[in-house]
Amino acid sequence: MKPLTRQLVRLMADDTTGRMLDALREQPLTAPQLAKAALTSQNTAATTLDLLLAHGIVNSQAKGTGNPGRPSRVWRLAADDAVATFDRACDAFKYELLRSQLDEYNG
Repeated sequence: MKPLTRQLVRLMADDTTGRMLDALREQPLTAPQLAKAALTSQNTAATTLDLLLAHGIVNSQAKGTGNPGRPSRVWRLAADDAVATFDRACDAFKYELLRSQLDEYNG
């Protein structure tokens, strides 16, 4: 498996990523809102968003706040149908992997 493909599969199989994608299916959110929705730290949410952005799964737009400093970014899914299809494939993959491990364990 190519390194980028492996990275994407690992990312999409992660529970935090799943919770973030579920939240983004509901509505666009900022990184702190996503961290709260995914029950994770802001650092983990930011890292996950960077990886999702690199793979074209999410995109963001600056949200002007009128306050000095860097504006907030609002994140949204880039291709909801493609993400949903891939997400279901990852769930099926996790199920089959767990089933095969249980079969080996039960011997």
